[in-house]
Amino acid sequence: MVAINGIKGKFIGLILMFQIFMLVIQFILGMWINLFAPPIKLPLQSSPMNFMMNFVMLEAPEIMSHMVIGFTIGIVSVIIIISSLFTGRGSLIALAFTNGLLTLVSGISGIYFILGYMQNNSLSFIMSIGFIGVILTDFGMMYLLSNC
Repeated sequence: MVAINGIKGKFIGLILMFQIFMLVIQFILGMWINLFAPPIKLPLQSSPMNFMMNFVMLEAPEIMSHMVIGFTIGIVSVIIIISSLFTGRGSLIALAFTNGLLTLVSGISGIYFILGYMQNNSLSFIMSIGFIGVILTDFGMMYLLSNC
């Protein structure tokens, strides 16, 4: 097989680098939140929407930034999947779909972690495993784009 050259390969490579850059920012912001986010002062029986509006947006805007970056990473994953389909390479397409699935798993577990008042550490663990998987699939796709 031949390495993917031209505009397709360069575009996917740039998107992968952008996703890795966003993941680094996401990781740093996530560590900041784990270390320095203010304690939750709302009663635990408050609704998820009340929690999001009062705590996340007013007392911990870094959590909202973390969520926005997560949505951006999700959109980038969709772009990677669509772009990989145009290459016709099964291994690249499989990694792109795995990347998207792991991004989805990380995002959903992260949202439920936040909505669970940041008390369910198993959701945080699932989020981190998915995060590591996304990085590994990014590097795997970069390898496939450069070598064969």
